[in-house]
This record gives sequence, structure tokens and C-alpha cells, in this order.
Amino acid sequence: MNGQITVLTKDGKTVTLIIDTKATVQAEGATSALETLAVGTSLEVEVGETGQVANSVKARQAKIEGVITAIQGGQITVETERGLTRTLQVTEATRIELEEDFPGTLADLKVGHEVEVKFDPDTSVAFKVDSKEEEAEIEGVIVGVQGSEVTVETERGRRLSVVVSDRTRLELEKDLPGALADLKVGMEIEVKFGPFTRAAFKIEVDEENEGEE
Repeated sequence: MNGQITVLTKDGKTVTLIIDTKATVQAEGATSALETLAVGTSLEVEVGETGQVANSVKARQAKIEGVITAIQGGQITVETERGLTRTLQVTEATRIELEEDFPGTLADLKVGHEVEVKFDPDTSVAFKVDSKEEEAEIEGVIVGVQGSEVTVETERGRRLSVVVSDRTRLELEKDLPGALADLKVGMEIEVKFGPFTRAAFKIEVDEENEGEE
């Protein structure tokens, strides 16, 4: 079944085009689906001889790299190393990728995150937000487990609570997969996590802990 797309041209005319079943749709520089295009996206459309059928649809895009300095509503403000800022609109169609390409949502983005954003230069609608959050690491003993948070204490007495989610990879003895319920006070663990969100990407349990009560 052919889809339809309504386009507002530069001269102010509204045109509804039929999307040919063989038409290519490009966003983020790659072939995509019509559903990935958000309302307000600037497009380049190639039409057939009748002027009513779109043979190809290409979303215009720009890119910015920097640090998130503000999040308000569905908008994020990004500042580059040179001090340039841009406020971008995050929609349901925006693809958000976290560490190790985990899919995320706007709620996962925090002020201070390093990101690369591909967006429509005319409407500032973001196609893709790639979080470049650096990975931190801590080794120590579990001194507390409360809800989804695990508190670790290092040999030098430093304490840090990390958040365990369904995206956290938890490895027990011989790399067997584990769950939050497997973590007990007194276990020695190594955690890789996001320094801003404290979200745990990976937790490795010291094999010497296995079998201990």
C-alpha cells in the first residue's frame, strides 16, 4: 500500500504526494522508513512525471557535537567546544542511542552529557541523538542494595551508588548472566557505569564470592 506525505513548499503551497512503494526514504544519511520522518522535517522530494507521486524522499540534516547544557520539555540545548549553542527538538521519532548502542529516551539524557546530534537545519528537529557519555569504573564490596541501587565501597573507603536497569549486563561466575536479585551485601564486584547518570552498563561479580553466604 502506498503512503502519503503532505509537503509545504517554499512558495507556501501545500501539496499531498503519494509515496511510491518502490520509493526510497533517506534520513540520517541512510535508507529509512516513512514513519521515521517527523512533522516539520525539511525534505527534498523527487516526483514523477505527473507531479503527484514521490519517487524519493530525502530529509535534510546537519550535525552538532557538544555538551548538553539544558533540557526543558522536549528540547535539549547543546554547546560546542567553541561556545556555539543550538536548541533542538526531540520527538517520538528521534532515535536516541546510549552507551554501547543501547536505545534510550529523552529521560536518559542529562545535563553534562556529551552528545552528537543529527538534526533538520531548518526546523531544529533531531533525527538522532548519540550519547558519548564516558565510561567510569569502580571496584569494591557491596555495602547496600536498595531498590534498583547498589552501593559499592572501595578499599579506600569511597562509596558510590549505581543504578541497575534491564540494560545492565550482570555477569556471575564463568560469565553466567545474573540479575539484581543475585547481588548481595559483602560481594566483591567491578562496575562500569556512566559518570553522570550513574547507570551501570556492566557488573562483574568476583568469582571468589560465588557460593558464599
